[in-house]
This record gives sequence, C-alpha cells and structure tokens, in this order.
Amino acid sequence: MNTNRGRSFGKTFMGRLAVLALVVTGLARAAEPRMAEAISLPSEKLALNFQDPGIVQSVNVKDGARVQKGDVLAEQDTRTERKLLEAMKIEAFSKLPIEAARTEWDNAKVTLERIKQMHAKNAATDAELEESVLKARLGEIKFNLAQEENAQKRAQVERQELKLELMRLRSPIEGMVDKVNLGPGEWADPQNRDGAVVVVKNDPLWIEAHLPVSAAVKLKMGDTLEVAYLDKPGQWQTAKIVFFSPTADPASDTQLVRLEMANPQGHASGYRVQLKLPATIAGAAERLRDAAAVSTDR
Repeated sequence: MNTNRGRSFGKTFMGRLAVLALVVTGLARAAEPRMAEAISLPSEKLALNFQDPGIVQSVNVKDGARVQKGDVLAEQDTRTERKLLEAMKIEAFSKLPIEAARTEWDNAKVTLERIKQMHAKNAATDAELEESVLKARLGEIKFNLAQEENAQKRAQVERQELKLELMRLRSPIEGMVDKVNLGPGEWADPQNRDGAVVVVKNDPLWIEAHLPVSAAVKLKMGDTLEVAYLDKPGQWQTAKIVFFSPTADPASDTQLVRLEMANPQGHASGYRVQLKLPATIAGAAERLRDAAAVSTDR
C-alpha cells in the first residue's frame, strides 16, 4: 500500500514538474519575438494579350528584360489594317461631298428667291413656289447630312487608328518580362490565359503569410513588421500591412495577411522569407500552443 502511494506521489510530482517546465518555457518564449513563414510575391503580375486575334509580326523583348510603362513588347501584322486606314482617310478628309451638297443647297436658295419674286408678280404659281421651298429645304438637309456623314467617317478613322495602336502590345507597368509565350509568325489568341507576354512588378514586393487568427486579429492596416530572406538571416527589412483576407480558414485557424515591402535591389519574387512577429503577439500564440500541449498531457 505504501509502495503504491509512493509511486502515485512520484507520478504527481513528475507531472507537476513537467507542467512547470512548460509554463517556464512558455514564459521564456513570450519574452522574445517569434518567426512566421511567408513568401514574397510580385505586387503585379499581368498576362498581356492582344485585343484581337492575328499574326504576330515582331517580338521586341526576351525573358528577363526590364521594361518601362508604355514600351512596345510585341506587334501584330498591321499591313492590311494600314491599307484600310489609308482608304478611310481619303473618304474622311475629302471635301467634295460637302461642297457638292452646299452647291446644291445654294442653287436651291437662288432658285427660291427668283420664284418668290416671280410669284409676287403673279409670274409663278403657288405650286411652283411651294416646290421651290421644298427643294431649298431638301438642299439644306442634304448639306447637313453630308456634314454628319463626314463626321462619322472621321470617327471611323480614329477608331481604325486605335485598332492599329492596340495591335501593338504595350506594357502597362514598369517591371520585368517573366515569360514570352509567342514568337513572330505565330497566331495571337486573345482568349489564351497564358498571355502573349507576362510582365511582373517586383518593386514593391508583396509578402504573404497565413498567420494564426489569434495573431492576425491583433494586427491592423498600416502596421509594420520585419522581414528577412531565409538565406540572409538577420538582414531585416521593413514591410507594411496592406491587406487582410476578409475570410479566415477555419480548418487551419489562420488568416492571410499581405504586406508591402520596397525592393529597390530588384530581388526576384517567389522566395520564402521570415516574418518577425511582435513579442506580445508571438507570446500569446506560444502560450495558446503550450496550454494545448498541457491539456493533451493530462
């Protein structure tokens, strides 16, 4: 009987020591910042396509090339469309239709004035006067119609010029070419999800981490955290929180947090990094894990 009590006391004593050790460990961990894994991503990644299908005439960039906003990356074969533009410009900038309509209207107005004078002297009938009025009115309508048609043709020229411009694939951002998916002579399909050319922007970088909800809720927009690449431990950089996912993952009890980090050195994206959590947040997360471990041991 005494032996059993001794064994029971020994187990209780060892259990309490284990609990005490976990508490001490938890307090030690709470006193220092902990790390979270994260990944660096481009702040922009665009799979660029031509607006309309067509044959690629030239590609002006290669994988890894640096590009500025507005740079022409590739161009489709525009010969047919340029010839069409030339024909449209001839029609749009021709003055003959408007001049012909104006001349017809002026002639109708002169005739009307003559008929009015003749009618006043009873040398023209009411029917002749009415017909002359209608012809003058018709001449005015034809002149206005010629002006409207000319305006439409000029608008069509502008639309054709825009179409030609869209046959030149320009970069909408400053960045780097991640991948060129088409070459000269190939068919460009606007529905291709891979894009003709993929451009990324790595300055600034996005740093994304799935943090425990208990930690994420204690952060707010604009907070700054320190980030270091795994291959450069201790070389900390500052990143600012710019986004919280509106939904947490109940399965893992985590929430996506995105930070923005300046990258003037031009480091590539896609690297795993360390994210230093504030001591208060990290300590809370560690204490929760320690409490769960103690409960399991009991």
